Amino acid sequence: MMSPTFLKNTSFNVRIQQIMNRFITLLIFLTLLVSCGKSTKVVLSAPRTKALKADQSLSEKLFLIGSVLDSNNVEIIAECDCCTSDFAFLNDSTFVYVNTCVHGDQYFKGKYISFCNTLLVKFDELSVDTNWEPDETDSTIAETINLQSHITVEHSPEVYDVFRLSQLKSRTVISTCLGASCEYGVEKRKQTLNDFIHDLKELKIWKKLQLH
Repeated sequence: MMSPTFLKNTSFNVRIQQIMNRFITLLIFLTLLVSCGKSTKVVLSAPRTKALKADQSLSEKLFLIGSVLDSNNVEIIAECDCCTSDFAFLNDSTFVYVNTCVHGDQYFKGKYISFCNTLLVKFDELSVDTNWEPDETDSTIAETINLQSHITVEHSPEVYDVFRLSQLKSRTVISTCLGASCEYGVEKRKQTLNDFIHDLKELKIWKKLQLH
């Protein structure tokens, strides 16, 4: 039986978690490398997608992630206020992922690599949460709800995920499935990456995530 002292040894547990994460990364990499020469077609809920072009880059692109893909228009359909996320590839190795919701957002950053129509991502330990609440100090206009943001910085174990990259009607599609539950991503048309970065800096999220 483990002693309470052993269980309270946080630094030891963190070290074990880091070792396990590196082992999982290596295992995923080797598995994908072995299957690299196999078919890379991804089947969505509607038509088949095509393999991504070899020179297709995700760098400096902003994607909208959701569980419902309109395959005719190649757009993500948001069925509720908290059903979509933003996936921003800042350069050829760093990304920001945002779980958006009307009452508050969660911001994550990490590193990624893409090869053989596969996207491997590692979420860093650092994340930022925002909670939007009515500003009770401002009662100038009764019909208007002014919101103030409460920002908290969280530290969690590193997380890894794997996505498939493909094309549908000449547009890049990101997809991942866990059992029968799938999520898809397509590049945003109305919001640019520069707009996305500007918003993060205005909200002080950019600095909280220690981005440069």
